[in-house]
Amino acid sequence: MVLLGVIFIGLRPLFGRWLADEGITAVISAFYANSASTLLFLPFGLRETWQTGRLGVMLTAAGSGVLAGGGTIAYFAALQRLPVTIVTIIYFTYPAMVVAASALLRWRMPRPPALLAVALVLFGCGLIIAPDLKTPGQALVDYAIAFLAPLSWALLLLMLSGPLNSVTPWSRIGFIAGGSLFALLLPLLVSQPVAYLPQTAVGLWGALGLMLISGVFAHVLLSFGVPKSGPERASITGVFEIATSLAVGWFVFLEPITLSQGLGVLLFGAAFLLSRRIEVELRQ
Repeated sequence: MVLLGVIFIGLRPLFGRWLADEGITAVISAFYANSASTLLFLPFGLRETWQTGRLGVMLTAAGSGVLAGGGTIAYFAALQRLPVTIVTIIYFTYPAMVVAASALLRWRMPRPPALLAVALVLFGCGLIIAPDLKTPGQALVDYAIAFLAPLSWALLLLMLSGPLNSVTPWSRIGFIAGGSLFALLLPLLVSQPVAYLPQTAVGLWGALGLMLISGVFAHVLLSFGVPKSGPERASITGVFEIATSLAVGWFVFLEPITLSQGLGVLLFGAAFLLSRRIEVELRQ
């Protein structure tokens, strides 16, 4: 389930770029990605809240959605500023963030394999983005925006396999998607986008892809799969997300791959193997 979910999320650059080519802003794209899931599943969450009275847990789920919504906005905003491959690889620093956040929440130092995995991921990311950091000013802002997306996703993984594990999957999906939409309200009102709806068949497919494939289907698969697999295994499986997104950048948008990008991906692969070792040690 996690495997299919991350592949569907890996298609977001394709759908997002189709909409961006029609003048659809990052905020509107993020709205499409969460709207269908909210309409379908938020009623389940409201009913569960009424029946159980667990308002605090449900507010936590909605707050997680607000956090995820901010990360989604940052992701689509970065796609409009930077190449798909760069945004994808920056986004895939979240396994390192999962390890670091887990250590902070548990108040204990990560194990040596975890520290080495974090170092490999960060070094690989540095290799990839360093050539573009020569451009001063706005480029640094663009990269800072891009890093907000993996941070929000790492925190959401921890919430799904921790505090939100006691919430039924349908309610989790509804509250998280609804919280994401709530996070979009103010940017939506302030930005005053030129276009809200796609005008061509390609743009329509992009909107439907975000709503159903990278939205409803991905949300359902991850909401069921992540609590069972845990954040470490989920972040390992995320290698298929980066493979999907990079394939979109290389083969659909014909973006070239550089030597530094290739080396960075290899370092990510080494980090994934170490993450597998971390999981074995945690079980012991």
